[in-house]
Amino acid sequence: MRKKWVLLLCLAAVLIPGLTAHAGCLTLTAPNGGERLVPGSVYHITWTNDCSKPLKIELRRNGIFLGFIARNVPPSQTSFRWTVGSHSGGTASIGSDYKILIMTEDGISWDRSETPFTLMQINPSAKVAAPPKMKARRVKRIDLKLIRVYSDSCVPPGGTPHNADAFYMHKIIATVGAAGPQLLRLVPEFRIRVAYYDAHSGHARRFTKDFKPESMGTVEVSNTPIVAKKSAGIAVSVVPLGGYGDPDLANNSIVLHQCTTYSSQDAMHDALETLTNPPGN
Repeated sequence: MRKKWVLLLCLAAVLIPGLTAHAGCLTLTAPNGGERLVPGSVYHITWTNDCSKPLKIELRRNGIFLGFIARNVPPSQTSFRWTVGSHSGGTASIGSDYKILIMTEDGISWDRSETPFTLMQINPSAKVAAPPKMKARRVKRIDLKLIRVYSDSCVPPGGTPHNADAFYMHKIIATVGAAGPQLLRLVPEFRIRVAYYDAHSGHARRFTKDFKPESMGTVEVSNTPIVAKKSAGIAVSVVPLGGYGDPDLANNSIVLHQCTTYSSQDAMHDALETLTNPPGN
């Protein structure tokens, strides 16, 4: 009887993506949870992909498959123009608990929205009171940019990683910028996501870390040594929090396939370049 249950659990792990570990070569960056989208409008689903395989995009609600948004998406493509709510099974209804699942066509690598998003309706017949005359409020948008990801040391204990398809990073350090140095203080908080395939354990790993505005610039994302699978890489991305949105996610992600360090001379060079040519220009 026990063998039968073990066999059933193994079969479920193969057939149900939610029970399997996903490789760090594929990371969904938007929608990642908390969004309020209007059916019929256009929304750009974005991701990073280093899997070199065609992809499929699914719409799910409460973990239940509703339909495909796209199939056989080329590996080089990192965004999809989605008519919100539409899928191969029809049109999604108004409500919450929706997630996007993006997966290689062979089902080996995948990622999904961290938390649910909502499909909301705008009632055109609703009477809206005329707003009082006042100065236009600043749109809460900020264009963040992931400038650099590096480590303080690339040399593992013993000298070399345990196999050729692996690289070592003693720490993960990231430099974040925005469209103008003065804008760095506007966003109350930002989040950095890291996804990679652990070369030691053979499992996919993912974690996030949030930072306050006073720490924006160069931040230490992880001080735990990592040995990552070189072919999958380490995918690092940044998004603003606190009610801010990023209008351009194309410059928010970096995928590392080898460890790099960064000297004080490099930092001085970047500082001078930022003064003359702020990130985002």
